[in-house]
Amino acid sequence: MTGPEIEIPPTCTGVTLPAGVTAADFDGAGTAWLGLADGSIACWPDGGSPQVRETPDAITLCLAGLPAGCLAGGDGGVLRRVDAGGVVEEWEAPGGWIEHLLLHSATGRWAAVTPRGITLFDPETGAMRKVTDLAGAATGAAMRWDGAAIALTHRAGFTLVPWNGAPATEHPVRGAIRTLAWRADGRYLAGPTQEGDLLAWQPADDGEVLLASEWGRLILPCWSADSAWLAASAGERLLLWHFSGDTPPVRPEREMTLESPAAICRLAWHPLLATLTVGQRDGSVTVIALESGRQWFLPPNDGAAISALAWRGDGAALLAADEAGNARIFEPPVPT
Repeated sequence: MTGPEIEIPPTCTGVTLPAGVTAADFDGAGTAWLGLADGSIACWPDGGSPQVRETPDAITLCLAGLPAGCLAGGDGGVLRRVDAGGVVEEWEAPGGWIEHLLLHSATGRWAAVTPRGITLFDPETGAMRKVTDLAGAATGAAMRWDGAAIALTHRAGFTLVPWNGAPATEHPVRGAIRTLAWRADGRYLAGPTQEGDLLAWQPADDGEVLLASEWGRLILPCWSADSAWLAASAGERLLLWHFSGDTPPVRPEREMTLESPAAICRLAWHPLLATLTVGQRDGSVTVIALESGRQWFLPPNDGAAISALAWRGDGAALLAADEAGNARIFEPPVPT
């Protein structure tokens, strides 16, 4: 993730959708997919106009891009595969609404998380497995880099669910974990507690490290693609930890202040470079190149909070969408 910086253009392609955006991703063909607050799903092909696909859900809660099309889940507890023509397949995920959706791009495995359990599906074998004997309602979920395990958070700690059907293992921790981020190399899990601390664990030995506790309520942990950086936010402040050796850092290396004073509500790393995108509650978007510290400030449309950020897999398109249904795609040239 070293080398030339990305260059964010000042212009973009923008549309206004019929409802607020709740989730977004690109598929492998470069089509943008957006889940909406009225339960529908928008397909936005490169160079085309968005097409809205209706579903029975009242709200779309999660979405992930496939090689072509997307998977989407909502309050009806049904996971849908959608392509340009509409809904193609459906799977029920008993236990309530689908709040989290995990997809392993290399194998196509997916896991749909509801308040009372998790449904795992392997398209290669057609096998579906449901796990409901968890220590509590899942509040967050993450998939290991190789797709071999799922981590679920709950009030008692977190649970590791192996994909191969082996028994799940419980990992009690101090504080209720709200969400999890699994480092790309699988070595660390990071998550904020309800009390505001940010912790990291090594699943191999269940080792725990306190990364932060005095910065306020920390949220949105996410790892860079090369596993070197962990980002999180506390209100309007952006914190970054640099994992450069065998010992995890106990304090953030950088605390950054952005041009807008609004609270941070979304974070997304570039898939190839040490470049982080930050969305804020006033609709502002800032792109930061960590090596140089250079920032690109993208002003808001109408002040609605950013609700989704997504990079295309080749890093040549950035999608930013907000709670009012405004969506913008910026197309930076790919560095050579």
